[in-house]
Amino acid sequence: MLQLGYFGLINNQNMRLNKFIAQATGISRRKADELIANGKVSINDHLATLGDKVEPFADNIFVHGQEVFLLSEQVVFALHKPAGFITSNTGHTFKDRLVYELLPKDKKQLRYAGRLDKDTSGLLIFTNNGELIENLTHPRFAHEKEYLVQSAFAIRDEQVKKLKKGVNLDGELVSAVAVILKDVQAVSITVTEGRKRLIRKMCDAVGIKISELVRVRIGSLRLSELGLGEGEGRVLREKEIAKLLESS
Repeated sequence: MLQLGYFGLINNQNMRLNKFIAQATGISRRKADELIANGKVSINDHLATLGDKVEPFADNIFVHGQEVFLLSEQVVFALHKPAGFITSNTGHTFKDRLVYELLPKDKKQLRYAGRLDKDTSGLLIFTNNGELIENLTHPRFAHEKEYLVQSAFAIRDEQVKKLKKGVNLDGELVSAVAVILKDVQAVSITVTEGRKRLIRKMCDAVGIKISELVRVRIGSLRLSELGLGEGEGRVLREKEIAKLLESS
């Protein structure tokens, strides 16, 4: 379902339709182009075409027959996700616990910028800014994500060396940006990729049995700096958003 809202322009200058839709709904520009190409978008009383421009506060834009519009501000919300919660707003069974249960009522319309699996805790970002979501999640922007791995057993030097060298996953060599041994049973792994369960697969490939996994940093924004206990969250300040977008 489309999420209405987002921060937008303060004037009525023409802007590209795909950018407007991205800002108004939280989806990417590529997805907006797909909707336009498939005849799902209209401007006023006619179907939109790729490359169209609109006047944000004069034209009426509809997606799937639903009008979308710009609001006056963006929201970026940080959550300290506990283990045991699924990064989704719909569960597979009635027993599933969802991260949206942890958001304030007025933040439940926000979309997450990258997932954490059920058993992983740590920093999770929500926003109504579609371009920010793409910026944080698309590999070409190479934003660093740092994870702290707690092992059930002592971590051997050879395992750390293998992680630094890179591991073969599905026929592809995958390397970390940094691998730092914290103590005998803890290692920090920093990556720029966001593929599903990547850290778990890397550790499994070198024989590290994870007992706890926490995402402690995105960009230069560290979970420890936010003052959030597990299950707590808050809106980020402008300086914090800037740190979020830094790669290291």
